[in-house]
Amino acid sequence: MGSIKVFLRLNKIKKDGKAPIYLRITVNRKSSVISTGVSVEPKFWNADKGIILNKSPNSVYQNNLLNEKKLEIERTLIKNETTNSNASAKK
Repeated sequence: MGSIKVFLRLNKIKKDGKAPIYLRITVNRKSSVISTGVSVEPKFWNADKGIILNKSPNSVYQNNLLNEKKLEIERTLIKNETTNSNASAKK
């Protein structure tokens, strides 16, 4: 199965000071990066755990949204793995 990493794109900080959160999906040493649609101020980001800190407004909602996106991708990877031995990070 592949791996999923949640990370903050610090090179794409918006005018409001928030950076977008992306998911990196790696399968068979091939990576794909997708946006989650969630942005957060870098001071509210825990890079080690890949979560938004509780000090941030709406952190619970945003962390739940990130978890849902990860679960959706994990389900897709598992489904592809069971039906096709040549699963890829690319759609």
